Amino acid sequence: MAHEIGTSAEEFWSYRLDLRFDELIVEGDGQVMRVERWDDLQDAQGHAVVDRTVKLTFKKNPVPKSLRGLLNDPEFAFEVSARWHRTLFDKEHAMAYSIKARRPHRPPSSSSPEAERSLNYHRNPTIGHSRLVPDSLPCHPHL
Repeated sequence: MAHEIGTSAEEFWSYRLDLRFDELIVEGDGQVMRVERWDDLQDAQGHAVVDRTVKLTFKKNPVPKSLRGLLNDPEFAFEVSARWHRTLFDKEHAMAYSIKARRPHRPPSSSSPEAERSLNYHRNPTIGHSRLVPDSLPCHPHL
């Protein structure tokens, strides 16, 4: 379904570069947005590309408290990854995005063998730094 919006493609897509536009939309949906990653990149032809990930949570959690513990999800958050060209607006350069239910990170208890492996992993200086990423900045393959 198409809707006429009465503005040029350049003007409409410029809104995507202004976080206030997205904040207005999520505010209307009763959500809160937090930018977790924003990368300004270039594609193979040298065109400017934006690649970002935001976390969406609800102002009022829609999952009943009694069910949150069973789901192991106290926050009920979504991760939205998007990639688009800054100045190319045709079908061949369409925005790509994904929306995923976000699973809360729960560190293993300090007495478990899994915790010991995890601690050793982080102390091992021979492991490449590309695998050591803070929890708030998850690694994502390009869309």
